[in-house]
Amino acid sequence: MARGMPLLSSPTPTAVASADVHIGHVQLRDLIVCPRERGVVAYVKQNALMEHNLNKPDSTPRKLVDLPFTPNTLTSMMIPGTDDTLLAAGGQEAEMHLSCYSPSSSRHRRAQLRWHFDDHIRGSINNSLLLTSLSMTSSNQSSVEPRVAVSNNDGTVRFFDIPVRNEHFTSLPESGCIHLGVPINHSSVSPDGRTLLSVGDTSKVFLHRLTGGSHINITPIATLSLPPPDVSFLPYASTALVASFSAAFSSDGTKYAVASQEGTVAVWDVRSTRPLKTFQTDKSRVALGTGGATGWLSDDPWEWTRGSCKAPGWSVRNVKFSQGGRNGMGKEIMTFTEHTSLLHIIDARTFETEEIVQAPHAPTPPPPPPHSPARRPHPTLSQSGIATPPTMSYDDPPTPSAYMFMALEDTFRIPSMSPSSRRRRSRRSTPTGDTDDDLVVIPSMGDRDVENDVQVLLAGHGIRTRRDRDGTEFYATEERERDDDGMVVDELDCLSSHTPSRSSSPSPSVHIGARFTSFSPPARRISVVREEEAAAGTDGLDIAGVCFDPTGGYVYVATTESVAEWSISGAEKRWWIDDGWA
Repeated sequence: MARGMPLLSSPTPTAVASADVHIGHVQLRDLIVCPRERGVVAYVKQNALMEHNLNKPDSTPRKLVDLPFTPNTLTSMMIPGTDDTLLAAGGQEAEMHLSCYSPSSSRHRRAQLRWHFDDHIRGSINNSLLLTSLSMTSSNQSSVEPRVAVSNNDGTVRFFDIPVRNEHFTSLPESGCIHLGVPINHSSVSPDGRTLLSVGDTSKVFLHRLTGGSHINITPIATLSLPPPDVSFLPYASTALVASFSAAFSSDGTKYAVASQEGTVAVWDVRSTRPLKTFQTDKSRVALGTGGATGWLSDDPWEWTRGSCKAPGWSVRNVKFSQGGRNGMGKEIMTFTEHTSLLHIIDARTFETEEIVQAPHAPTPPPPPPHSPARRPHPTLSQSGIATPPTMSYDDPPTPSAYMFMALEDTFRIPSMSPSSRRRRSRRSTPTGDTDDDLVVIPSMGDRDVENDVQVLLAGHGIRTRRDRDGTEFYATEERERDDDGMVVDELDCLSSHTPSRSSSPSPSVHIGARFTSFSPPARRISVVREEEAAAGTDGLDIAGVCFDPTGGYVYVATTESVAEWSISGAEKRWWIDDGWA
């Protein structure tokens, strides 16, 4: 790849903040927006939308609104002629949320909720939402009301009018619809409002003409095909990964890009049916946490959701163009994110300069004061080798793992782990003097593997257990098991989910990266991690979305543990256009 002037001011982020960004659907990762000003972003956290000001290093996220569902997608726009911001979120069961915010004051500019609206629409999963204020009839004219376009898993793209002038509306009038025959994962409208770009669970790229006024007429322009990936990571032919989850027009409308789950990003000139440029992700890059290093990387999205296998870290989930380059200001940049870890920054003028940076981990919090109790205690080993269970402080709010532990206490009648009733447990070699009173009996659950998993889990807390039917005891060990190659064998994090509604786009899992948010037996697979890689800390971070600020001068990446900001080089510069400076 040719290299020109740097696209980023520095590969080091200008700001990084800890953030609990929730990925509700393993394949849908468009969950962060920056609608108003640099540094002030909004993102999804469980069933809420949060605002986070990265301009203030010590600021904490602020809840904007509670939602009655977990969003799969988040989008925003500034309502023309006002200072108000409109947010829209879609859910797994065709839920839709709309909310409007005004700046609370000219000094603090904090978003203040004016109204919100929640509803279910026809269809299946709302894979993505798009907000637009264009009339669809002539270039760059605003419609009477903003519109929301919904890309749904039932194969439709539907447009609805949003009556923002009536804050007490109870329904959304439908203004247009098209059926495309395959689940549609994402749509984009050109800057002039006349072209609809849609992609879904297929290699096809759909282009349609938008016309009309109060009702939108949608007519076909062309159906193109996405270029195939350069290589396959599988030793056999498979079409399971053939799907695209993001599409975008450039700010001037002359180009558009499509991002594929197969690790391909294709860019077209609107005047041509052949791609102008194709980017391929590195299929040999398999970060820890994606499963490739363990030999159980899968092409089956159902398995990704169930947690028994991992998705390829190099799948592309998001592609965006910046607003830079318009009217001679700044640079036009295209960016796309991989499933884990990597952000690609590309010069959208020539597509010959590409920079790749890694999403950072969350900043390390300062150590607690000496008098503060440890908030996440772990079992310790005394000099005699006896494992002592962790001491829980009941003065502080329990952590998710603490809730799990308390649930096990109730389920298996485990004595309380409070300081007053702490009991010692034994190692694998049973010390003399132990009695059956120290054992926790695991009742028959009808599944031998599940019983084994519960024993392993309790042993990790220093608790001796015995299965009721065979008398087999299990003890906490000082060191983890090692295989013949000296690899460290860790227990796989448990991801609970309900039955997927389709094979190519699974239903939501629990917060990726959160361990045991609900009590569910751990997955039976084990993750094998080589010691030298574990020491290097190269685990892949799940990326939850990417966006630009309104000027196109800054780019933001959300992961399940942080939000990072990078500065675009030359974004503040003016360029020579025709016979003068812009």
